[in-house]
Amino acid sequence: MNLGTLMRIMKPFLRYVQYSNEKFLNEMLKCLTEINVAKNNGEVFYFEKTYTSKIINNHANIPPAILQVAKQDEFIPEIYIEYSSFFDKRINKSRITELRENLSSTLAEDSAFSDSEKAELFSISDNKQFLFSLMMKTLFVDNNTSSCSGIVVWENGNSYIQAVYGDIFKYAFSNRRKRKNIVVIPVNTRYDMHLSTKLEKMVDPMISSETIHGEWLLRLEKQAGRIDDIPKRIQDDLTYRGIEHNQDGEYPIGTIATIDIGNTCFYLLAISTFDKRNHASSNPDFIKQAIENLLDFYDINGQGYELYVPLLGTGRSRAGMSFQESFDLIKTQAIHRALSFHGKISIVISNDIKNEIYIGGK
Repeated sequence: MNLGTLMRIMKPFLRYVQYSNEKFLNEMLKCLTEINVAKNNGEVFYFEKTYTSKIINNHANIPPAILQVAKQDEFIPEIYIEYSSFFDKRINKSRITELRENLSSTLAEDSAFSDSEKAELFSISDNKQFLFSLMMKTLFVDNNTSSCSGIVVWENGNSYIQAVYGDIFKYAFSNRRKRKNIVVIPVNTRYDMHLSTKLEKMVDPMISSETIHGEWLLRLEKQAGRIDDIPKRIQDDLTYRGIEHNQDGEYPIGTIATIDIGNTCFYLLAISTFDKRNHASSNPDFIKQAIENLLDFYDINGQGYELYVPLLGTGRSRAGMSFQESFDLIKTQAIHRALSFHGKISIVISNDIKNEIYIGGK
C-alpha cells in the first residue's frame, strides 16, 4: 500500500462529501510540511491540484524534503499532534471501524510491507494511532507505480508479472493512453465472429455476448461502427504468418491472430472448439497449451509492450477450471519462463471475483 492507495481508501470515510483531494492531501500532510519549514528552514510546500492528482493516481512520489522530516524520530511527537488535528476534524468517527477494516483487508494482501511490519500495525489498538502509523509507512513506499500498479508475483529489472483487478477492456479501448498495450481475447479455433445477442436459430456458430469474445465484438462495433471486416483481417494476418487451418476451417489450439485497433494490439488466442450444437469445448490441457503458445509469441513479438491476460478456461469455453486454477496456471507458466522472459504481464481479475482468488506475492 502506498500513499495514493491509502487516500483512495480513506476518501469515502471523510466527514465532508465535497472535500477535494487537494485539500485532503494538504491537510493530512500539514504535519510534515509545517515541521519542514520550522525545523529545517525549508520552503513552504503546497500540493497543488496537478501534483495531488499524480499522487492519488500513483504517478508521483512525495518530495524528498518531506520524506526527510518523516525519517527523523525526534519530530514524531510533533508530527502526531498535528496529524491528530486532521483526524479529529476530517475523519467520520461513526465509520472508523469500517475504515480500519477496509485498510486492514488491503494491507493483509499487500506485498509492499513485510509480515513483521503488518503485525506491528495490526497490533495497534487505537484507531488514530493506527492510521497515523500506516500513513507514515506509506510515505516510504514507491507511489509512482504507473508502469507496475498491481500485486507483483515476479520481477526482474524492468520485467514483471503481476495481478491487477478490474475490467480487461479498460486496457483495450482507452483514448487517453499514448503507449501501446497488448490485450488477450480468448476465441475458438475457427475464429467465428458472428455475434448473437438473441436466441437466433442459425447453423453457423454464434458468439455469446456474455463472453469476453462477445463483449469485445460489442465494444468494437460500438467504437468503430462495424465489425464485418474483422474476419478478413484475421485471415490476412494468419495467412501472412503462414498459419493454416484444417479441412474444417479450424486452427490449432494456441493459435494467435493479431489485430491492431488504436493503441491496442489484440491477441486473439484460440482456446476452445465449437461442436455441432454450437457449444464451445475446451479442457485444462488446451488452456495450458494456449498459455505456452501465448508466452512464446509474446516473448518474440511483444516488443516490451504491456500484456494483459484475462483468466482463461473459467467460463463458456467449458474447460471446467475454477478462477483459482486458471490464475495459478497462468502465473505458474509465466514464472516458469522467467529466466528467458522479457516483458510486462498483467493477469486481469474481475472485481466481482477478487475475493475468490489468492494472489500471493513477490
